[in-house]
Amino acid sequence: MKHVYPKRQFFEDLKVANMEHAANFSYTDSARKYHPLLISPHLPAFQELVKAYGDQARSLLQGGVDILLVETVFDSANAKAALFAIRTLFEDDGLPEVPVFLSGTIVDMSGRTLSGQTGEAFLVSTRQGNPMCVGLNCALGAKDMRQFVENMSKWSDALILCYPNAGSGAFRNSSGNEVSKGPVSKCPSCESS
Repeated sequence: MKHVYPKRQFFEDLKVANMEHAANFSYTDSARKYHPLLISPHLPAFQELVKAYGDQARSLLQGGVDILLVETVFDSANAKAALFAIRTLFEDDGLPEVPVFLSGTIVDMSGRTLSGQTGEAFLVSTRQGNPMCVGLNCALGAKDMRQFVENMSKWSDALILCYPNAGSGAFRNSSGNEVSKGPVSKCPSCESS
């Protein structure tokens, strides 16, 4: 029997899990198996990636995770392989269905992934994977990431997530330019406008 969470119920349960049963709640992002499918001269077959992501997700689901997080994705082909593998486990293998979150990464203020897609194009090309939440992580600080998260929210039926770079020190984009410096104590991206 599949267990499908309505979004509202999931977050109510998440709150309970975090506050009352933190030791019994877990999430994970898959161990990194990314291969830059769209830019590498040595392309693995799509089915090889589906198998690799499927093996990882199967182990995580059998271990009892509550969320699968496909994160720091830099091309939609990898995201599609991971999402396809996860959906196959739910639909064909009968593993318990847990919420799936998808988070891409952009490389700089152009708002594009490493393979050149905009955040909006990334969303549209991965929509069939039906993640509960989509968004961005890494690359930029909260202030600079806000505009890209807002743009993505216009294209998504899913909930939006954002976890920018944080911590002390300077963060640099792919060109070596500083994009954030110093500790980040609160996330202005999450504040209402």
